[in-house]
Amino acid sequence: KNNFTKDSKIYLFLKKNVNMKETIDLPTHFENEFISIKWLSGKNYIEEIWKDFGSDEKIKLAKNKFVEMINSAKISAYLSDVKGFKGASPETQRWVRDVWFPQIYSAGIRTIAIIVTEDVFANFSVNTAISGDYAKKMEVQKFTTTEEAEKWFKEVS
Repeated sequence: KNNFTKDSKIYLFLKKNVNMKETIDLPTHFENEFISIKWLSGKNYIEEIWKDFGSDEKIKLAKNKFVEMINSAKISAYLSDVKGFKGASPETQRWVRDVWFPQIYSAGIRTIAIIVTEDVFANFSVNTAISGDYAKKMEVQKFTTTEEAEKWFKEVS
């Protein structure tokens, strides 16, 4: 017999570095083995955490889920933690710069905080992605910690 009622909440705890084979796909949370994207309503931004290398197809899928989330949440801030990012192909870098950035701009994103990585290839991919015309219309800053980024969000909002 279980003691669940209609008001019970279920929490899922995952061990760090567990290989996720399942994909979480909800209006406020998309996650798979290489990326986690969450709408943090209490903090009023969408958080993207890169965990590993993703194929071009999987990166585009995740980025499209991100656009869906922005359209639902109607928010203007985005935090990208790229410490676990391993880089993207030149084609995907151009797609992010030329297709995805115009989409998130149209959806309302105006402020982007990037938590930087020491990985040279990942930094090159990020710098290529934020070099386009639409990224230049937004306020984009790089930080070493989430706390610094959140403080900046408060200052610019």
